[in-house]
Amino acid sequence: MEPIITSDVVVAYSQCPRKAYNLLYTDKQGIPHEYIAILEEEASKNRENHVKKIMGKHADVVPYSGCVPSIQLR
Repeated sequence: MEPIITSDVVVAYSQCPRKAYNLLYTDKQGIPHEYIAILEEEASKNRENHVKKIMGKHADVVPYSGCVPSIQLR
């Protein structure tokens, strides 16, 4: 079965041809490559650190809960 070129592979190729090759020819087709998992883990850690810095400087700030309060128009 030929590997499928996805948008992730194209973006990876623009950054580094070897990265694209590794994403395209992983031996575990259908399972995200370990590189993607590492990037997501690092992004999560960076996000947490950034929120902690903001919370330390601004105690009145609360994290976004995903709910938008309803606005009443008169």
